[in-house]
Amino acid sequence: MSDKPVRKRLGADERREEIIRVTLELAARQGVDDVTTQDMAQAMGVTQGAVFRHFPSKDAIWLAVMQWVRDRLMSVLGRAAGQGCDPLDALQRMFFAHIDFIAGHPAIPRVLMSENLHGRSPALRQLVTEIMLAYEAKIAGLLR
Repeated sequence: MSDKPVRKRLGADERREEIIRVTLELAARQGVDDVTTQDMAQAMGVTQGAVFRHFPSKDAIWLAVMQWVRDRLMSVLGRAAGQGCDPLDALQRMFFAHIDFIAGHPAIPRVLMSENLHGRSPALRQLVTEIMLAYEAKIAGLLR
């Protein structure tokens, strides 16, 4: 009998979520440019091939990370703004929600601002631009 712990088999969506979560955790500790797919695999206790069964490339992983950021951040900001009793209160709630979100995911500013990452991937650069424009639109909507 082996002393090696048995790894729980996850569905494809759960494994993709785990890869995204681990990638953000590693980026917070190591910096965006130093995260390798081998690091991701090791942190999850799987092979590097297992990572590539869910994403065709490292750039695809970063794109999924940024899509996750976009979806979660916009949802958090929308909920926070919706709780405001007036536009100024909504704006304040939105900013505090943003700060809380970033505090919980400290790698996000690094990912958003990584020139190396964006230089490699036009799709990622476009997604970051879309996030910034959506954020700006939320603020502008409150100020009207």
